[in-house]
Amino acid sequence: MVEEECQGLFAMLTDQELQRIACLRMEGYSNSETAKMIEKSVATAERRLAEIRACWKTSMKS
Repeated sequence: MVEEECQGLFAMLTDQELQRIACLRMEGYSNSETAKMIEKSVATAERRLAEIRACWKTSMKS
């Protein structure tokens, strides 16, 4: 059941970079570590995380 829920949440993220960021954060990497791995600034990684949260929050209201 949890796996299905996670798959559904990841399916909402149509951008592969968003999926990668979400996966890295779920694996426990910090914003700084995540930014390095995606070769972007920390601010960009944090903006993208905000996009992920907004997407998932919207889906929970439905």
